[in-house]
Amino acid sequence: MSEATKEYGRALSDLAAEEGVEDALRADMRAVRALLDENPAYSRLLANPEIPKTERVALLKEAFGGRVHPYLVRFLAILTERGYAYRAADFLAEFERLYCERHSITVAAVVSAVPLTEDQKRRLTEKLCQITNKTVSLECSVDPSLIGGIRLQVDNTLFDGSVRAHLDALRDRLSALTL
Repeated sequence: MSEATKEYGRALSDLAAEEGVEDALRADMRAVRALLDENPAYSRLLANPEIPKTERVALLKEAFGGRVHPYLVRFLAILTERGYAYRAADFLAEFERLYCERHSITVAAVVSAVPLTEDQKRRLTEKLCQITNKTVSLECSVDPSLIGGIRLQVDNTLFDGSVRAHLDALRDRLSALTL
């Protein structure tokens, strides 16, 4: 992670905390991040040096003005003006990391073969809260290639309880056998 990412992310995080708008900014930021991830051409447009900065900032304000928190619009405008728009998702991720750190939240990425039910999500969250002594935020996704079970990443630890992982391990053990 670059120093600029850390510096800008911390500046926005500190401002949001001082102004008491962390939660609102975080929600808007997640929505903007999702949009940028889904539309990488928009980030390239904002970073295109062939388009004058004033026009790029105007496009940004037109797209997000009145729809997301004004601090976030201004932050994105600053990134655009300084040539960092192509890395907006990195800066927003740093804000998210600092938010979670500040509020003792750990993010658990869960990948399952089929969508988890609300009850399964609740029970998994409760169990992870007990284990980590932190508030847990689940980020769920589906990967049918797992066949069954789940793959769970909490902090820097990966737990792979998927059927695919068990089959791969069995295949490796069988391959190691000499007949």
